Amino acid sequence: MLNVSYIQTKATNFIAKNLAETIDMQVKVERVSFSLWNKIVLKNVQILDTENQTIVESENFFLLIHSVSYSKKQLHFEKLILANTNIHIEKNMQGVWNIQSLFSSKETYTPWDIAIFSIEILNSTFSLLDKQTYEKNDFGINYSDIEITDFSIVASNLHFFESTIMADIQGLSGKEKSGFILKTLSTELRVDSTQMNFKNVQLHTPFSHIITQELNFAYNSFQDFSEFIHAVKIQSTFQHSKLQLADISYFAPTLQLSPYAFQFSGNFTGRIADFKTKNLHIEYGEKSQFYGDIEMMGLPTISETFIHVHTKRFSTNSTDIVNIRIPPYTENKYIKVPQILHDINEFSYTGNITGFVKDMVAYGTFTTPAGVIHSDVSIKESAFKPNELVFSGDVSFSQFDLQKIAKGTHNWGKTSLVVKVKGDMANGKFNKAFVRGDMANIEFKGYNYKNVSIDGLVSNKRFDGQLEILDTNVTVNFSGMLDYSLEVPEFNFHANLAHANLHALGFVDDSISNISMDTHVDFIGLSLDNLKGEIIINSGVFENSHGTYKSQQFTIDVDNVGEHRNIQINSDLFDVTVAGKGSYQELQDYIYDFLHAHIPSIPKRKNYAPHTHLPHFNLSVHIKKADSLLHIFNPNIHIAQGSYMNSVFSEEQQLCMMESFVPELSIGNVKLQNIKITAEGSTEQINTNLIYSLALNQLTIPDISSSFMFKNNSFEHATHWNHVDSVVYKGSIENSGIFEPSTHAFLPKIVVSVPHQTVVIADSVWHIHIAESTIDSSSIYVSHAYVQKHDEKIEFQGKISHNKNDTISIMFQDFDAENFNNIMPENINFSGVLQGKINFQRLYETPLIFANISSDDFYFNGNKQGVLKIRSMWMPQKRGIKLSISCTKGTTDILSLRGTFDPTSKDMNFTLGLKNYLLSDFSEIFKNTVDNMAGYIDADVSLQGNIQNPTLTGKAEVKRGKFRVIATQTPYNIKGTLNTEGSQFVLSDIALTDTLGNSAHTSGYIDIKNIKNPQYLIALETKKLFALNTN
Repeated sequence: MLNVSYIQTKATNFIAKNLAETIDMQVKVERVSFSLWNKIVLKNVQILDTENQTIVESENFFLLIHSVSYSKKQLHFEKLILANTNIHIEKNMQGVWNIQSLFSSKETYTPWDIAIFSIEILNSTFSLLDKQTYEKNDFGINYSDIEITDFSIVASNLHFFESTIMADIQGLSGKEKSGFILKTLSTELRVDSTQMNFKNVQLHTPFSHIITQELNFAYNSFQDFSEFIHAVKIQSTFQHSKLQLADISYFAPTLQLSPYAFQFSGNFTGRIADFKTKNLHIEYGEKSQFYGDIEMMGLPTISETFIHVHTKRFSTNSTDIVNIRIPPYTENKYIKVPQILHDINEFSYTGNITGFVKDMVAYGTFTTPAGVIHSDVSIKESAFKPNELVFSGDVSFSQFDLQKIAKGTHNWGKTSLVVKVKGDMANGKFNKAFVRGDMANIEFKGYNYKNVSIDGLVSNKRFDGQLEILDTNVTVNFSGMLDYSLEVPEFNFHANLAHANLHALGFVDDSISNISMDTHVDFIGLSLDNLKGEIIINSGVFENSHGTYKSQQFTIDVDNVGEHRNIQINSDLFDVTVAGKGSYQELQDYIYDFLHAHIPSIPKRKNYAPHTHLPHFNLSVHIKKADSLLHIFNPNIHIAQGSYMNSVFSEEQQLCMMESFVPELSIGNVKLQNIKITAEGSTEQINTNLIYSLALNQLTIPDISSSFMFKNNSFEHATHWNHVDSVVYKGSIENSGIFEPSTHAFLPKIVVSVPHQTVVIADSVWHIHIAESTIDSSSIYVSHAYVQKHDEKIEFQGKISHNKNDTISIMFQDFDAENFNNIMPENINFSGVLQGKINFQRLYETPLIFANISSDDFYFNGNKQGVLKIRSMWMPQKRGIKLSISCTKGTTDILSLRGTFDPTSKDMNFTLGLKNYLLSDFSEIFKNTVDNMAGYIDADVSLQGNIQNPTLTGKAEVKRGKFRVIATQTPYNIKGTLNTEGSQFVLSDIALTDTLGNSAHTSGYIDIKNIKNPQYLIALETKKLFALNTN
């Protein structure tokens, strides 16, 4: 019956009429069809505005009836389904929306109550056009021209009540023509003439998801959306959400192609132009987080916007920062950060930022792995220069570990400082700053410097001001300028080092090491070719345990004008003069080419930069009182006053000459006297001559002459000596060699041999021969060499190199140890025939020595030691050397040293044993102090730990000991036990008696921590002791 044409026509008219009256719009329905009793399908539905323009056009309106009451005139639909529907909302040029009647307050009598509880729109199109504000845009959503395809929505509890629309939206999706895709939106919606409220919002795009308990837009009218930033008030509570800026770029086109995504949550209140956030939590990248409150007033003009940021916590790392791209995002440009930020890696910040972009105050605390930084700095726009910001305030560092902020700063430690800064920056780059403050402490090389202050101007690679250190162990005052900003740097400063305890500061081991000086520097340049100026060091004093050096003045005067070069160094140590013309940088090229011309095996230079001048230089060095300083640093080195060297190099004259004379030069026990050196090089060859006298302990050879000639990749050498006195020293060694190319960047390979030759040393005739051998930059190879006297012979054979398996061997065959006595100190003498071999490995790294030496009848200082055996071998598992040394008389080891040594760590574990060892063996060593030594010593002592700081365990006992003090001619008897403690032998149980029976108790120690220079302290406690023999 419902499908009867007459009834359908009545129903069609009834529905269209009542729906039109409900929404106050024209409604057209072509026909109505019914299915069963509660399903209605409206065909070809149109909803038109008052100007007869289509708002909704749909082929099918599917209606599911919920209830019908004729008495109450109610028609409620359970569901409305629209498929393939076009929805068009439009505002005309007069500013009137075509759906405005939905929200207009009116009193209209509605004979029927028609309601739709849920609605579904599928595969439809939604468009919104604002003709009044329309402008074309290139990218992003045009709010005046919105078009959504694939538009679908599922909504329930849909109500129209006066000017209010309410609905529960379970799914809203679509694709806007700009490219923005909404996968789904679900919310509880309420829209009226003054607010748009969304509850329980869940929004998903392909890249983002937004979750909020409530999102509310408040406005006076829909007209306010045309002024959205200023007119619409937003209030929302966002739960944990993810936002991809690529999605936001459709609403804010400046973010187009932005690659960033953020996790966020928090509360938002206010208009875009004037808003507050509370408990805002933002996450980015690996470890970047922000938690705090933000307040901004004055947007969108950022320069006029007041900003207040309360940062409860902000943390990030260098990886997240360097992955930030710089707009425009069409280019692959990333933020560049200084190395210090890479070294710190992670840091966090708490504090406040208040003010405008060009006038703000930043107060807060940075926490880094290196320490804590506090800042209270204001930043504002310069009143005089555009694009320039000025800043001022306080910055403090608390126990900041400098070692953690830069590589290669292992000598630095923690510092605490407070400084006031005032400066400016332009276009985001630092310009200059006045810095004044105090450094409570700063650690360097293990020492904690106190009372450091700075006051000066810091700019790009330039400092002009004062630096002062008033520490217990160092006092320094620096005043002046260091300027690296110029093409040729400039320096002008005065530095007074009143005193510095170098041992306390960790620079030297010597416990007595003090230095002071007063320095004035006024010069420009960094390279020798662009230097010009003067350095003066006044009143220099250096003191250590070896003595004190005082210098009145040390001056360096450099004057470079055009091609002319002059350097003058004057001091009480030496004078140096360099004079000539050319370039120091080019000079080394010319010298290199000069050597290459005579030794072609030296590789050619790789870089041939154009030369500007032919060099001609004179160098003169005159030694004055250099010993006064050498004695302080190394007392074993001595160079006599009056030594000099003069040299000339002239490319134009193809000449290189050098003349030198040194009256005396000694290094340890080696003394060279009357050293004359002459060298001359020409285009043909290089000739060098050397004359000197040699003294080494008991060995003295005067007037030794040596000559070298280099020519055509070869050399010739000859050394002669002839000295006849109580003993004869006579000989001549002549040999030649060639140079060959090598893999080294500069050094060639040398192939050399010494034919059979005979020399006389201390009346003994020796035969010498060295077969062809090779000296390379990284190896020395000796095919075979020997030194022989009658049946006594030492042979050399093998190779040393960086290869750890290469070995060079020294073989002893019936070689009497007394041959070493000529070069040994006078108070040490050996004798006894040696047999065996010593192998050397890894001489370029940590040397390894493997020995198998023996003597059947060995003597030390004239006393028989018995059978000597020296053995050493490598233990691969322990990575150490096993060593055994023993002297045996009969069946008794009178001396034994056995244990292991690690050549890498220098750790040792030895046991030293002495049994009835003669005290008279030490007579020669102490002969200037005591004589008539007799008695014995037993010992059982272990030596452990590092060779630089050995630890002793055990004891030594002196038995029936006797000696006489030479200065007083007084004899004594001695006996007792020496105990050990750390690196010391402790004299706590030693008794000393004289010939009259008087006794003394000894105390003190002998410290072998420095085995080359043992320290000792011995005290005697006695009531009566014979001290001087006057007979």
